[in-house]
Amino acid sequence: YLCLALSGMRTDELYRMSPIHGAQTVEIDRQKIYLFTTRQSKITLNSQTRDDVFVTTEIGYKAYCILNAIHTPIRERFTEEKGRMFGSVANIASRCYAVSKRGLAGSIQKIANNTGAVSMVLSKDDMKYLQISDPSQSKHNEGDVFTVLNHSLRRSLAYYLIGYELLSFPQLKQQFSHYSIAMTRWYARNASSFQKMHSEVSRERTIQQSEVFTRIYRKMANNERIAGGKGKAAIQEISKLGRNYFEEKDNKRKLSTAYWEKEIKGKTAHL
Repeated sequence: YLCLALSGMRTDELYRMSPIHGAQTVEIDRQKIYLFTTRQSKITLNSQTRDDVFVTTEIGYKAYCILNAIHTPIRERFTEEKGRMFGSVANIASRCYAVSKRGLAGSIQKIANNTGAVSMVLSKDDMKYLQISDPSQSKHNEGDVFTVLNHSLRRSLAYYLIGYELLSFPQLKQQFSHYSIAMTRWYARNASSFQKMHSEVSRERTIQQSEVFTRIYRKMANNERIAGGKGKAAIQEISKLGRNYFEEKDNKRKLSTAYWEKEIKGKTAHL
């Protein structure tokens, strides 16, 4: 359920998924794209409306296939609502019935808040991210138990997709089937703050890595012992070029942190 909800679909759209055409794949430029579709009983690339198509991941696609396999024998025993995707079995007399929209929403919310893998108690770091995503919020405090609502997943998806620059606003508008771009911008209204913080974190990571490289090469220049695969490879390179390695102009720069920052940013060096 959670994998389906993480596509950004509303509860109503999840509720109306077809057990036959709800998940599909298309190939574009030799890349397989995984899709969820809703509200239609027959799907073709030419007739399906854009508002009823949601891009998902391979994991999301497989989650649909597993859920569909589980619910197929239950659907065969429906007494009503035979076209619905999700079913349940009553404890009394094992009567099978279609899950209501409210029941589906409740199941998703229950799963999201009881994964067991992640603590729902707000930590100091959680509060920092929460204040960035919604600076005006005053409802939550450190130590509170956070409750994930169905719409929280949709808003979080918008926030991170825009914050990490994985989608543009027009693309996100299509994914969320919004009527206006203004609504989409409202969903991800504070994502630019996250983007700034993310760039600051990346900058700090680059500085730390460049300092590591600088320490390694300074130790080698001082004939100190270096361990590790990368250190040994560098020593072999130096030994081939002779003892004057660090006196040459290009190699002398390797003792500078600024040199390694440039190399890491250009993706020609990495740790």
